[in-house]
Amino acid sequence: QSHFLNAMPTWHGAFVLEFETSLLAVDPSISGVPYWDETWNAFTPEWFGSAPGTGPEFEVIDGAFANWPVIQQFNISTWERFFSSAATSKASNTYSGSPEGYLRDKNNFLQTKIITRFGSPFTFPKKGQEACAQKAGCWYDWYRCIEGYDWEARQAFHWKVHPTVGGVKWWSPSDNSRSESWSEGRKKLGGDYEDPSTAPNEAFFMFHHANVDRNRFKWMQNRISERPRYWGFAHICHLSWRACALEGKDLRDVASAVFPFTAEQLGFILLENKSSEGVTHAELLCHMGPGAAPYRYEEPRARDDAVDMSEGPNTSSGHSNSNFRLGVGICFSSCRALPQFFSFCRSIILRFVSSFLCSLLPRR
Repeated sequence: QSHFLNAMPTWHGAFVLEFETSLLAVDPSISGVPYWDETWNAFTPEWFGSAPGTGPEFEVIDGAFANWPVIQQFNISTWERFFSSAATSKASNTYSGSPEGYLRDKNNFLQTKIITRFGSPFTFPKKGQEACAQKAGCWYDWYRCIEGYDWEARQAFHWKVHPTVGGVKWWSPSDNSRSESWSEGRKKLGGDYEDPSTAPNEAFFMFHHANVDRNRFKWMQNRISERPRYWGFAHICHLSWRACALEGKDLRDVASAVFPFTAEQLGFILLENKSSEGVTHAELLCHMGPGAAPYRYEEPRARDDAVDMSEGPNTSSGHSNSNFRLGVGICFSSCRALPQFFSFCRSIILRFVSSFLCSLLPRR
């Protein structure tokens, strides 16, 4: 319930916020989570470490997070006691760890004990990011932009970082050889950032997704008139195949119902006394939106390696001062009751029409 369509940005925004509150509990002197604006190459020995990794098995052995460990002997039963007992049929866990016992994808046979990268550095132009922040339309239109479905962004500044930096090798158990391409009998060796389900193994995950969240924040501010309609989340904006919200990813659904976020974890002061089994997507939109979020974003600082990136991604190396999210002290609520249009969209007639369309069209 954290990927694809409407739920990806809300869930990841909450995940970064939860991490930030935890980080500030350890060191309240910092201003907030740093973000990487993606316009410069941070995959250097001074910053995130090299891509590909420079260790004997492509491990990352340089940079600020050198020799970053990956959990071994992972057992999902250790975590099941934290799962919500209120999770409905809309939510279930299918993750159990890698075949080798690591906190990696169930199809990943990689056995390195620290973060591993088979890929290459990634950057993305400011022009493409701004095109998404200025995108007309509703929530799904913006989501399509950050995932690279629209020509304005030219490439996906959210998802493409994952396979580009993580990369993949294909291993043959019979002769222990590796290949760049798949063939019969070869097993996947996925770099740690390649798989979405375990990409947070990489420490820079938070810096990358804080930048995606920064773009969401800008877009919501630019479309502030859509706040009463929750910026067109889920079926509010489009009566089409895009209205076929996946189970557990609708406006009233709890975000990540099996392992939900609480108002206390996210610092949503005005929701802390609310009896709930977890924060919903509607509540996340309200309390992480302009004028309500317990943070704001600092603009990127000037760099000494300024490069014209307007024509596309660039791989030149350089240095940058860190960019930060800044706390604002208190969350001023701008939340409202679910709009009348949403109530209409959920009427029995429209629900029938939407269900009929969903039954006819392919779904992810």
